[in-house]
Amino acid sequence: MDYQKRLDEATSLGHIQEVYNEAFDKATKEMEDGGQQLVYEDGSINISLGATDFSLMLSAESHAVKLLGKKEKGRWIKSNFDSFISQRLKELTQTSYSIASPAECIDYAELLFDVARQTDEENWEYFREEEYIHARDFLNYGYYSRIIMARAPGEKHGVPVGYIQVRILKAAAPQLLYKDFYHKVGLSSVDLWEKCDHFKEGSPVYIDVIAVKRKYQNNKAILNLIHQATVDILRDIFLIEKDSFNIFAVGVTNKGRKMCQLLGMEKLSEVERGEGLNLHTRTLFRSNINTFEKQLVKFSPKNKKNNRNEKK
Repeated sequence: MDYQKRLDEATSLGHIQEVYNEAFDKATKEMEDGGQQLVYEDGSINISLGATDFSLMLSAESHAVKLLGKKEKGRWIKSNFDSFISQRLKELTQTSYSIASPAECIDYAELLFDVARQTDEENWEYFREEEYIHARDFLNYGYYSRIIMARAPGEKHGVPVGYIQVRILKAAAPQLLYKDFYHKVGLSSVDLWEKCDHFKEGSPVYIDVIAVKRKYQNNKAILNLIHQATVDILRDIFLIEKDSFNIFAVGVTNKGRKMCQLLGMEKLSEVERGEGLNLHTRTLFRSNINTFEKQLVKFSPKNKKNNRNEKK
């Protein structure tokens, strides 16, 4: 169905915006597939794309005004569409961020190792893991992870800039996490994890890693996606889990500990691990899924905005 016909059949402003959105996406994809650069280095937009967008916008606006009829509504519609178009063009000139999951990306493991390698070098000076260990762990436990991707204007493919992974703990593992006891007796963290296809209802959950490349840290868009990725993973677990379960996390940096505190997690223990310059503090936190979920919702971008509006 062509663009004009779909606009003629639109019955609401939202429908018109949806039709425009799809047409604009189709136009940009055709230009990209044809090898055209959408945004130049100076931030200006390809004139062909600008002309195409202007034509699409005029048709959408005229149908919106025609649909609502009155001049007052017409002016509101024009302002609304101007803002909408401005946002779409802004998206073309700014870096966009998204979440990748194991189920949708065949190159997911490669992307995960890329971001894990760099964040290990930047953030975890006191320990390293070989890639074969990452691969082995991913094979058994990697389904409950998400990667944060960044795509610069004009680029077809994004790059991995952060990741979060959650593990299912064996029933008795929390007692060994307490005061880092498992490490003191020579166990590895992998000994505490239950394989994805083996865990039972009520198994405790462990937030294993939240890591972002240094260049992209303190980015609000990425922080929002970390929240969304955590929710996605917990929803996957909820498909199997029916009863309430506990969530554990170990903070090994000040930022990590602050995040656990903001999520309302209870501090259980704090110990130091390592020797000399490699000494670091490990703080064990715990929360129940019901409390944790409420805190996630509380700190979601949408809820924050609503809270600010209520205060006004």
